[in-house]
Amino acid sequence: ANGQVGYLPNLRSDDPYSTGNGYRTNVEAVNVGTAAIDVQWTFYTNTRSLLTTVTRTGIQPNHRVGVTGALPAGQSAAFAEVRVLTTGGKAICFASVVDGTSTDPTTVDLVIP
Repeated sequence: ANGQVGYLPNLRSDDPYSTGNGYRTNVEAVNVGTAAIDVQWTFYTNTRSLLTTVTRTGIQPNHRVGVTGALPAGQSAAFAEVRVLTTGGKAICFASVVDGTSTDPTTVDLVIP
């Protein structure tokens, strides 16, 4: 919900994913509210160095938006802060860490402390 910060822990995006040897991180948001929302993911190393911020705007009610390879390559240990930027907005957010060899995803649930 708007105003809350959630966390996606244990993310990684190892080089070189494209050769099938690494991992990539995808993130998704599902709008479970009744109006369009904006969602922001801010990625950090596990030592809290800022990596990048990804924002998706205008996510319609009952729609899902995914961002493939959202975490920059070369990160073996990272996390994301997730925020719904729209007042009154509601979303279900999660990540998947995809193994480049097997293509098996591991779902990472959002944690709200």
